Amino acid sequence: MKKIEYFFTFFLAALVFSSCEKVIEFQPEEVTPYVVMISRPESDSLVTVSLFRSRFFLDDDRTVSYIDDATLRLRVGDATYDGTYSVVSHEGRYRFGVRPQPGDSLYIEATVPGVEGTVSAGTRMPVMPIVEVLDYVIEANEYNSAYYNHKLTFRLKGGSGREYYSISLSSCMPFLIEGSYTEEWDTLTGVNEGLYFKCQDAIFNDIDVETVFDGIEGSFSGEELTISNELFKDGEHVFTFEFDHENYGLKPADYAKMPVWLKVRSISPELYRYNQSVESQGYGSDDLFGEPVQVLCNINGGIGIFGATTLRSKRLPEAKLINKAQ
Repeated sequence: MKKIEYFFTFFLAALVFSSCEKVIEFQPEEVTPYVVMISRPESDSLVTVSLFRSRFFLDDDRTVSYIDDATLRLRVGDATYDGTYSVVSHEGRYRFGVRPQPGDSLYIEATVPGVEGTVSAGTRMPVMPIVEVLDYVIEANEYNSAYYNHKLTFRLKGGSGREYYSISLSSCMPFLIEGSYTEEWDTLTGVNEGLYFKCQDAIFNDIDVETVFDGIEGSFSGEELTISNELFKDGEHVFTFEFDHENYGLKPADYAKMPVWLKVRSISPELYRYNQSVESQGYGSDDLFGEPVQVLCNINGGIGIFGATTLRSKRLPEAKLINKAQ
């Protein structure tokens, strides 16, 4: 009898809970698109801005709706400049005839027909990075090595406040040049590409580097290192980068003279946090149980980013040669 009562109770409970299920069909409502403003001004360069309308995430149409009839104004310090629409690109791009300098404050405002109010944002051009190359060497086994190992040591000095940087390397690549290319390197500054480099440094154990890790604690490998001066000792830090050049049949002395540029950008705080949130969103894309990441936005009356950078591009001196024992 007790078995029958137990079975009846279990059946009744299952019936009650199953009746609680309810299927709700999702019916998305029409959403008014936001104005998207994207601008990353760099010091001593013309300021450009892209304007377009946001797209609902369930829309099948992937066409971007660019805005070509807006009125833009940019204030740099006490001076104001009007934006000019680029009729060449037809991609919602506007340009201002001004080249901001480190320390300048910027405020941009856009009026878009059919949109109530204005779309605006402000930022400040960050300070110029201070970079000092300490050592630059090449380890080579003449022609018996498939790669030449380069090692660069440099000091990055920061200011008294919180500062953010992105660091990269680029080089003139020999296989892109025909003929007596070693004699022409000084005139081929545009024929270059980013270098993949490695850096083993204890500082990476303590702060969040939001680029590519190789999985080894205290090390970094990738094409761009983004970092803050939060843990710099006495406002500065010494980095050692290592990268390889494939042996294309040149002598080690030729590689020692090959143009390599160290590029250090100071980044405004809002652009740093924006890049950090974008990288975090990408890293969690394969995590089925990951929390969604809110991408930082500093645009009033719309969405997007208005953040600045200041570039220090430094050509490395001729490298010293170290012939390793074969």
